[in-house]
Amino acid sequence: MDITEFQQLLTIKERKTLDFKESPFLQHPDEIAAQFVSFANRLGGHILVGVRDDGTLEGKTFNFPDDSLRLSQLARDKCSPPVDVDFEQIQHPQGQVLVVTVKKRAGIPHAVVKRSGHEISERKYYIRSHNGKRLVDDRTLQWMFEHSEDPRLDMDFTVWFQYNRKRMSQIVPIFDAPPYKLDFSLTPFLQVLSEKDAAFLQQNEAHRVASLLIELLPYALLHKFSWTFSGSWLVSIRRQMGEVRVSGTPRAGNSAKVDPATLRLPPTEAVTPSLSFDLSKIIRTHILPFSMPTGTSIVLTFNFSQGHTISSKLEFIKEDAFHFVVSFQLSQWTVGPAPGHPIGFQYSGWDNLENRTQLQDLIASVGINGSFSATFAFPDRDDQEFDNYRDWAITMKDVIENDVDWGRWVTMLPPGKLYSIERDVKEILKRLRD
Repeated sequence: MDITEFQQLLTIKERKTLDFKESPFLQHPDEIAAQFVSFANRLGGHILVGVRDDGTLEGKTFNFPDDSLRLSQLARDKCSPPVDVDFEQIQHPQGQVLVVTVKKRAGIPHAVVKRSGHEISERKYYIRSHNGKRLVDDRTLQWMFEHSEDPRLDMDFTVWFQYNRKRMSQIVPIFDAPPYKLDFSLTPFLQVLSEKDAAFLQQNEAHRVASLLIELLPYALLHKFSWTFSGSWLVSIRRQMGEVRVSGTPRAGNSAKVDPATLRLPPTEAVTPSLSFDLSKIIRTHILPFSMPTGTSIVLTFNFSQGHTISSKLEFIKEDAFHFVVSFQLSQWTVGPAPGHPIGFQYSGWDNLENRTQLQDLIASVGINGSFSATFAFPDRDDQEFDNYRDWAITMKDVIENDVDWGRWVTMLPPGKLYSIERDVKEILKRLRD
């Protein structure tokens, strides 16, 4: 660690991966072992000995060889399994600092132990949180033994939207293939486009259509969630042979209904307010009141650049419990069908340039990069509802993965070669009939 990195650490407030300790800390072996264990059981981190809580140096001098040896022995003898620690001495004009780097555990949780001969007579498990170390509860200990990482869900996905450029409210139909279910959730918002709206969008088609899609996607996803969680936010989804069954038991006391009328609308600089339809009315009509944990807030945000909507975000937040985020970011606008769409295979072999040009004149596609993340206050604090909150996030991820992700949908299609063969057979039969 060079002096610049050290100076940066001094400007950071104490957190899960950083703690400041004054020199008397070295005289308390039980506290040292507890700190080592708490860091190792979470993310690892640094303990700076010789630094006050406000980030100023004590101005002390350390016996680095003796202190580091004694701390190494404590990490080995008072911790089980032994904690992996490194030591470094920083020479600063205002005094010396002993930097202890605690490595994140690679296996089972560490504990502070008391030994009776070769046997361990007592174990205490600690974990690091925003407020320092804490003894773990049963739920946290079980999680620690079953997982090496904090609870978190992450996934990236893609969205492709195809439309008829001559009739912009018409989504390109898909024949002889499983439906792309997100299309059904977008339809209520697009089928009301007027000729005037279409003319407005066509004036700057690439930017305005892409902006419109980014603005509507959070509501389309809420439309899907409203049907999934209409009765309860704790549900199970069974998918078999193209059928989807949602089952759950309503939760009394920890469940609240979302009123779609309270959802935030895109701001005035967005494309949607420039169109003739009443977005608020469509939301109230097509998004059902649905269940979510009591105290949860829904936050919608839209980001703009050079007069165009470039991203949108849908968040579910419950303070001291969880934070779920679904983000949509523009990838590209292009003429022609989206990657993997059957119509692309059916017409990929066309030798007639005029026909290919007609197809591109008729169809355009917008690609969106999406991401989903779910983080939890647990294990910073014990939460009796954590397992339920995590199940809710897993269900959301399931809906996005199976009903929204274009890449997933493409994998369910027949091989592209079959579409080409079907096209060729139809052409042969047509010529035979002629």
